[in-house]
Parts: sequence; C-alpha cells; structure tokens
Amino acid sequence: MKILSCFFFGVLISSAAVAAPYHPVSIGESSGVNFEIGYTAGTHEGHAQISGTVDLNPETLEIFSASFSVPVKSMDSGNAKRDCHIRESLGINYIGSVYPQSHACNGKNQLPTDGPNSVAYPEMKFTFVTVTAGIAKGSFEMHGVKKDIEIPLKLTKDAEGRVMVKSDFDLKLNDYGVVVKPFLVITTADVATVHLNLLLIPTPLR
Repeated sequence: MKILSCFFFGVLISSAAVAAPYHPVSIGESSGVNFEIGYTAGTHEGHAQISGTVDLNPETLEIFSASFSVPVKSMDSGNAKRDCHIRESLGINYIGSVYPQSHACNGKNQLPTDGPNSVAYPEMKFTFVTVTAGIAKGSFEMHGVKKDIEIPLKLTKDAEGRVMVKSDFDLKLNDYGVVVKPFLVITTADVATVHLNLLLIPTPLR
C-alpha cells in the first residue's frame, strides 16, 4: 500500500512539474478567432478577441486543461450594422426583448446598456477537459446554453519556442437557441464555421 501511495504521489508531482500556464495573445487577425457564416449572397467573415488560460507541457505540447472566453462585443465583421445584429442575436435574452421579432439596435448601431434589450450574455466560453490524439473534449457555452463539444486541435512550436494552437470546426446556432433575424431580404445560415488560430505565451508566475 505504501509503495502504491508513493507511486501515485510521484505521478502527481511529475505531472505538476511539467505543466506550465500559458495564455493566448492577440496580434491582429493572425492570432485569435475568425468566423464565417453564410448568408443569401455569400459568406460573412469576421474576427474576435479571445482570452484564457492553458496548462501544457511546453516540451511535449500535451495540454492538461484549458479555458477560453470570447467577448460578444469583440466580434468584428467589418460592418457596424452587421456587428450590432451579431451582438443582439448572441447577447440578448429573448424573453421580454423586442428581439427577434424586431431588431433592437438603434440608429447608431448600438444596444441599450440596460433593460430587456441589453446584452445579457456578454461572452462565449470554451473549456477543454481532455486533449487526446488531436481531439479536444470539453464544453462550449453560448447564449446561456452549455453543451459538450469535441473539436480537432493541432499544436505546433516554432523556432522561437512559441506555441500555436489551431482548430477548425462548425457550430449550429440553433443548438444554442440563437436566432439570427433576417435583415430585409437577407437571411443567414444556421451554421457558423470557427477558426481558432492562437499564439500562446507563458503566463508569468506571481
């Protein structure tokens, strides 16, 4: 029994020793989250900021755990009106709101700061519990709905020792109760394609 206890204790110490905290940094559109969503005349593309923490082994690139958040207000498609429509569809609690029956954005492409038409869900969240054989398993939360998720994940390290995380996957907006209201005759697809392209750097220890 004592031998087994020492063995498991040694495993825990070994795992803790090789795990190091990292976090993503944004460098324009080269590091962050890019998204695509189809609409009547083609595809809308955009970029969003991301923050979070990753515990990984910088030598083997093994991830022990990871959590990320994406602010809804950071989503930028290059068009102010469209960006406000993104914020209302992803951020508003539809109960009691004029949305999705009517658009809640005002003439300045802004939402109220409080009340039923304000943003109730300010961020989307990824949590990775396990990463095995290039597949990350965990959860994704959007619009107040959390679901289990499995996505492909690729980690690489460049000559300078910087760690890159890449993934491409689809999200069905309807699975999270998200309604994208048509604008005039323009309708939007229910599936969004997400591209994670993250540059990770070591988090200074306090």
